[in-house]
Amino acid sequence: MHYNQYLALLAFEALSASAAPAFSLPAGFPSLPKGAGASSSGSGSSPFSGLKGLGGFAGFGAGNGANSAGSTPGTGSSTPSTGVSGGGFSLGGLSGLAAGGGSNTENGITENAGCTALTVIFARGTSESGNVGTVAGPPFFSALRDSVGADQVTVQGVDYPASVQGNANLGADGGPTMSQLAAQSVSQCPDSKIVLSGYSQGGLVVHNAAGQSDFPASNIAGAVLFGDPFNGQAVDGIDQTNTLEICADGDDVCSGSGSFAITQAHLSYGQNAQQAADFAKQVAGV
Repeated sequence: MHYNQYLALLAFEALSASAAPAFSLPAGFPSLPKGAGASSSGSGSSPFSGLKGLGGFAGFGAGNGANSAGSTPGTGSSTPSTGVSGGGFSLGGLSGLAAGGGSNTENGITENAGCTALTVIFARGTSESGNVGTVAGPPFFSALRDSVGADQVTVQGVDYPASVQGNANLGADGGPTMSQLAAQSVSQCPDSKIVLSGYSQGGLVVHNAAGQSDFPASNIAGAVLFGDPFNGQAVDGIDQTNTLEICADGDDVCSGSGSFAITQAHLSYGQNAQQAADFAKQVAGV
């Protein structure tokens, strides 16, 4: 990834010149850091200098949106989301564009809800609500539960900030937590097949998790990534034949075009729910 592409990745979800945080490249860029890195202030009048001059992004995703409640008892909860939250861009206001519904929070591992044949650990995109968001996760889980049975699937969201600033850390804000959740799943349910998954910034989280020292690679059946900025890069420890990268036509975030502009294609991954579910079922052998 080139320097300008990296800056564009940071910029594509920023709110405005007044709200956009300033960043510096993490040490060792472009390698994936092991933990969350620090950021420093930027300055200047250039559109990319310190990420100033991004007023054109203001209001994107604004408005009120509500997430529909989950249909499987005990698997999560749903909360309303306003378009702008915490000084950052939120996908909550765009929930109407996400295919399907379902809970925006899933805690099957942390609540130790019981062992199932398949476990999905999912990282949401920037500023999405709950711990699994609304765009790609819930439609995927719904299709998977319909395919193999709701009582055969455990889903756990990664609780991480999913902030605009987190893009600068290339997944390190959530990678360690995802790796720890995978290890916890192995401890609680050693026979459950684990599939890692992430959308947008959540894709970076998957890549980072795979580089952690406690990552249980031998217990991971596969990975499913939606709109991944690192599309085309292997996930460490997971055979590429067991990794599904879904990049929609016209999605500049994952296409390698370098623009990272948010298009409707980047919000369309609910349409790929069945494809993702079929692949997860196949690699897990359930």
